[in-house]
Amino acid sequence: MKFQDLLHVITKDFDISFHSLERCPNDISDIRLIGKTNKWEPDVLYVGEWSNAKVLPEFPVMTLTYDQPDSFPTEGCHGNIKKDDLVDIFNISKDLIFESLKSERALLQLMRDVTEEKSIISAINTAARLLGNALILADASMNVLAYSTVYEIADPLWAENIKRGRYSYEFMKKVQSSKEMREWQKR
Repeated sequence: MKFQDLLHVITKDFDISFHSLERCPNDISDIRLIGKTNKWEPDVLYVGEWSNAKVLPEFPVMTLTYDQPDSFPTEGCHGNIKKDDLVDIFNISKDLIFESLKSERALLQLMRDVTEEKSIISAINTAARLLGNALILADASMNVLAYSTVYEIADPLWAENIKRGRYSYEFMKKVQSSKEMREWQKR
């Protein structure tokens, strides 16, 4: 997750003023409270009181602080938050960062399954776990090539077409015209 993406979410609920958004470091891989003995890392978001930091970073970092130091480093991403919002911003940010990391891990596993020439079922099951629902892979002729096995396909019409090994034209028209499918396609 990038600093700007995180801010896009949390600024909906919290007031944050920005001192710098120049040369933001890499994606955020962790979040830490600012302490007296920080080990600064470029891919960590630091939150808290800037004056706690006794040793300043030597490279651009990402910070959300409630105090305003005499000067921020000229490079990096720095935002000012309200002291009363610190705990909530920290917790929400932590949740968003770790959710992003979990998704990246699942995508990495999917890429491994594909590149290690594991079965298509393994790749589809990984993708199904990532999305949180059953998946069915069909070709342009509506033949079922594979389907996930980690989630039960509860809908009897879908299950019937999988058992048959291909989708009927009528079934596809019915799916395309269903309200649920139209809503899903908008997402």
